[in-house]
Amino acid sequence: MLKSAAGTLLALTVTGIVSPAGMVTGAVSGVGGVLLPGPSAAERSVDSLYEEVKTSEFWTSPPTMSTASKRVLIDDWESLRIDMPHRFPARGAEKVGLGDLFQDRSFDGRRVVGQGYVAQVFPVEPLAGRGDLVTAARRLSIAEEREVAWCGRGTYPRDLVPQEDQLVDVVGVPAARGPANVASGGFTIGIYLVCSGVRPLVEADDATEVASLFEAEEGDRMWLSPPSLSGRARHFLMREWDRLTPYRPHPYPTHRVKRTGIDRVREDVRFDARLLAITGYVTQRLLQPGGEGMTLERTRLQLAGQGNAIWCRTTLQNWRVFDEGDLVEAVGVPIARGSAKLEDGGFDNVTSFVCPAMRRR
Repeated sequence: MLKSAAGTLLALTVTGIVSPAGMVTGAVSGVGGVLLPGPSAAERSVDSLYEEVKTSEFWTSPPTMSTASKRVLIDDWESLRIDMPHRFPARGAEKVGLGDLFQDRSFDGRRVVGQGYVAQVFPVEPLAGRGDLVTAARRLSIAEEREVAWCGRGTYPRDLVPQEDQLVDVVGVPAARGPANVASGGFTIGIYLVCSGVRPLVEADDATEVASLFEAEEGDRMWLSPPSLSGRARHFLMREWDRLTPYRPHPYPTHRVKRTGIDRVREDVRFDARLLAITGYVTQRLLQPGGEGMTLERTRLQLAGQGNAIWCRTTLQNWRVFDEGDLVEAVGVPIARGSAKLEDGGFDNVTSFVCPAMRRR
């Protein structure tokens, strides 16, 4: 799981916060011999859900519950209920960011669609009487925002449960806000959603590989302090991982590449979600086995007159590895920025790249 300075993915416990067992049926009550309608099935189900959420030990202090959203859940319970799977119902839902959703209560009582990474999938349990369905809860987070979102327990086909580190769209109704316990100690703040749909946007294997890449980058010993990781680059790599992975060679691209300079890419994050072309001399290199006949090479590039440097991570055939002093052109995606140690002592400002292709000039 990715743990970045911008968006640490913390382990939480929400076991039992929402359960299909809370779904109840309608009833009637007798008063003075006259039958009066009791609460509807939807009202009793949502009352039960709200009570479970409000009183859960998940919170460090009582959450603020949304009255407006409770009314919407009751009125549209058949399409929002959590004890059955739904198609992803984005039509009519308003797109929001997790941070905006936490701060802006005008979204209460409305269906919203947001995007984030699955930070944790809580215990997956079989749905009683249905071998093809399971229930699971998720916690979502994105690197650019400190608030998290919790999707309450939902129902999924067994083979379609979202996995940790996957980028997903979610549709839900805001139900509660507040601080929640963190398993490692302390708390985090977030918003609890009754989620009627979760849609993975990338393959689970790709998400895992990209998360591992970013985790390794953040923990690399070359950094003097944890680097600034690019959330936009992470999105881009997940969606295009097959053609951008640095762990196998790729043809050198000839179009849709923006040329830029080493100093400029250090300061300019606008182009993190596209391929950039940068030229420089090899001033340092690190070599590792990259599979049969392949080498995984990390190469430091710099040009005279520029105060910064870049590191490129790429895989090459053994006979194509670069030597110090080579003039090299690389295409890649910047994923981290920070201060890095120099081989002969001192440090410089560095941008770290994933480079699917590099070539000598």
